[in-house]
Amino acid sequence: MNILLVGYEFDDVGLACIRSLGKQGIYISCLNPRYMSPTLHSKYCKEIFISPHYLEKGKFLEYLVKILNREKFDVLLPYREEIIEVIYEALDDIERNTNVALPPKESFSITIDKEKTYNFCRVEKVYIPRTKIIRGYDDLLSTLSSIDYPCVIKHTKGHYIRGLLYAFCDKNIKKRFLKMLAIESYSKNDTFLVQEYIEGEEYSIHAIFNHGSPLVLFTYKKLRMLPIMGGTTAKAQSVLNDELCKISSKLLKKLKWHGVVNIDYKKDKKDGKFKLLDINPRFSDSIEVAVKSGVNLPYLYYLLAQGRKVDCIDTYQVNVIFRWIFIYLATIYQSNHIYIFLKDFFNKDIYSDIYIEDLKPIFFQFLDYIWRNIYHLRRGSLIYPCGRI
Repeated sequence: MNILLVGYEFDDVGLACIRSLGKQGIYISCLNPRYMSPTLHSKYCKEIFISPHYLEKGKFLEYLVKILNREKFDVLLPYREEIIEVIYEALDDIERNTNVALPPKESFSITIDKEKTYNFCRVEKVYIPRTKIIRGYDDLLSTLSSIDYPCVIKHTKGHYIRGLLYAFCDKNIKKRFLKMLAIESYSKNDTFLVQEYIEGEEYSIHAIFNHGSPLVLFTYKKLRMLPIMGGTTAKAQSVLNDELCKISSKLLKKLKWHGVVNIDYKKDKKDGKFKLLDINPRFSDSIEVAVKSGVNLPYLYYLLAQGRKVDCIDTYQVNVIFRWIFIYLATIYQSNHIYIFLKDFFNKDIYSDIYIEDLKPIFFQFLDYIWRNIYHLRRGSLIYPCGRI
């Protein structure tokens, strides 16, 4: 039993995957362009391959196919959408050497382009925030007078907090927008979405589908995020929500989805309706709350990719709370919740991503935490990296 995890740089997803799979006795190798990635220093990582960066598509794919041909892995697990997008370009060569569970390319393309995602939701009559499309900076300028504030500006190909900007009013929005373009190396002619900011609780679905058939739908509530207005999960709780499962199943069946997916929603305070925010064609950083609740998503993927039988999971432990220490710590800058942080830290009923049996990665996570703080400090966004509402 062996698997190759493919990621890049600093990511908590890889660390969650490797621990979940390692505890199942699977021999795990990791491919990553940076030796400093915490995943490579887990005790469960048995072999390391330092690859070219995925942005160097030709070199990356040549190296990946070479490794797969030589080592003969049972399963390939690429856990970032940027890498999956590149892998489609050599999928035939990859599938000749290993097993991988990916959705149809057309379905994948709908999920990585937010304009396509929202058009798809409109057709399927799934609620989304009020959205305007702006084609570049000049279009933004002509739209400013008709924007309802507070609002959220998103790049159509953005992910995590890249290409994300919150705005309470039109003050300095032009300057902040141009600053974001420069930082993220976007073009002035790129396409963005301007959306109403939805006030309300945020939920998320982790799912694994087998060619359009659901195997598991796991729901969790985001209790704290970075930035706090909406972003990466810092603290989460497992819940049950039949309505979200029905909405997600409807969409994923239509897409004939195969493999893993993560869907974000907000429950609008104004009308009580769930509004879809994103469909992410990958594991999210928060899969550990699912694992602690009895749903080992990486292991289910491992079985599915090989075509092995995977029984449907319709029950799991609810009210399990999980926090990601370094992400949670970063949210303290944005509020006066130090007391809550310390209270949670010493609460034995709340799980965290610090594992006594696998401590070495924490050092590299801490380095990443310091680096991110320096990065945001230099760009003047330490407290509110995406602006504020």
